[in-house]
Amino acid sequence: MDPYGTLTLGSREMSQFISEISTELSRTEEHGVQEILQGVLRLAGECQNRDGMELRLDGD
Repeated sequence: MDPYGTLTLGSREMSQFISEISTELSRTEEHGVQEILQGVLRLAGECQNRDGMELRLDGD
């Protein structure tokens, strides 16, 4: 991931993305970070189930 650019993921990339975010969620003990990652997982799940939907991650 480019911390300064934009990453756009479609439904086909979601399986790997969800797996990676789930791994990070299981490793963190910070409540605030857990809440953020859970929200990202919800959005990724919606994207995975709907063709044509994309998840866009913008860097700084």
